[in-house]
Amino acid sequence: MELDNRTKGETITTVVENKSHDEYTRDQRDLIRLGKNPVLKRNFGFMQIVGFSCTVLVTWEGSISWVALLSPPSYRKFLSYITGWVTLIGWQATTAAQAYLAGVVVQSVILIFNEDYVGKPWQAMLCGWALLALAVVINTVGSKTLAHFEGLILILHVLGFFAILIPLVYLSPHNTASVFTTMINSGGWPTQGISFLVGMPSTIFCLVGVDSCVHMAEEVRNASKVVPRAIQISVLLNGTLGLGMMVAYLFCLPPVDELLEGASKYSFAYIYVFLRGTGSPTGGAVMTLLIWVLGFCCLVGMLAATSRQMWSFARDDALPFSSFIVKLNPKTLIPVNTIAITAFISMALSLISLGSTIAFNNIVNLSIGGLYASYFVVASLLLWRRLQGIPAHDSRSTVVVAGPDTLQWGPWKVPGALGVANNAFACVYLVIMWVFAFFPADVAVTAQSMNWSSVTFGGTVLFAVVYYLLNGRKKYNGPIVELAL
Repeated sequence: MELDNRTKGETITTVVENKSHDEYTRDQRDLIRLGKNPVLKRNFGFMQIVGFSCTVLVTWEGSISWVALLSPPSYRKFLSYITGWVTLIGWQATTAAQAYLAGVVVQSVILIFNEDYVGKPWQAMLCGWALLALAVVINTVGSKTLAHFEGLILILHVLGFFAILIPLVYLSPHNTASVFTTMINSGGWPTQGISFLVGMPSTIFCLVGVDSCVHMAEEVRNASKVVPRAIQISVLLNGTLGLGMMVAYLFCLPPVDELLEGASKYSFAYIYVFLRGTGSPTGGAVMTLLIWVLGFCCLVGMLAATSRQMWSFARDDALPFSSFIVKLNPKTLIPVNTIAITAFISMALSLISLGSTIAFNNIVNLSIGGLYASYFVVASLLLWRRLQGIPAHDSRSTVVVAGPDTLQWGPWKVPGALGVANNAFACVYLVIMWVFAFFPADVAVTAQSMNWSSVTFGGTVLFAVVYYLLNGRKKYNGPIVELAL
């Protein structure tokens, strides 16, 4: 299925002429206001999209549409185009990293039962490919059950927390409260504060996909209300569970030297903590596999969100071969092409691990750099628009294409001074985290320990700028208006 009746720039094609305002659902009106034709099936309800957002942590385009709506007219095309590219590389890198890390966990479980096993990067890579293939099947052949799958994962997400927390706290030897005051600077940084900030990007990676449900919004019922609530609840739920697990984990840590040695052996520190705490290979493996199962569920959601983001960007003629990328399966209305392309990109990126696992690990920082850059552009533009004033939400307003002159709040917002303070804090936080996402772990940098994500990110942005100047500006006019009344 191809998208027809697509127009450029400010030109509007009237596709539906004989329906009144009241004959459209809220979801259809919200989408038409963004100039998009409602062609996709809305399979996700509130609980399903909360589960989706938690495991990954009103259009698929998300930040691209937001930038186009919030930007000054003279910068609208360029800013939305570059934001689309940095969002694209951020999500593609996140999906690739998740697949490979899941393969590494499998190697670690094998090592638990076979001390003589020596894992090879190609083995983790192939295991990641197998998991990607299974995720592709769930997203395509099993697309009708994806919403129910995510709802069940929400239950597993909560139950898995207690299944790990209770035995870990009960069986492990406990530390003193000094875990809250002990600071270690092993990277040779001049101050403890800089050392702390250098370590932050790896910890915020677990919350970097909180906007994933935004990219699924065209498949969510009552999206204008459900998606904001899902984001809030997923942050609150994951933040609460994460804080509880972190406190328990800190009190169960062994001495630092022992922990680092265990992390080096099993690839992840938490696996050694599980083994030491339970005193049983089987117990440690079961707890590790619970994390692994949730990680795979996260991969399924990431593949869905990443493929939708690529599809929406191609829908606006922003990518090479957009006419091929934008095609939908005529029976399921699923973007099968972008799912396959995303899986292929993840497989290609994982080949980096054959040369250097450190270089591949930098993909994690690349995902943070790409996504946080897009978040900053949106947050700063929203702050600017807030200070100018945005009209209140009117759910019964005439369905017109939204733009800088017709912009209004949705059904949910952070009001007044609190909203301004929230946006200002977000901008400062995003800039700091974005800068430190490109820092190496140690002051003494070698070619092997260098954080090359800065080169990858800069190269991608440079390619996007060059492509825009040579070809993109001729084809891309911001989000395309497909439908209007």
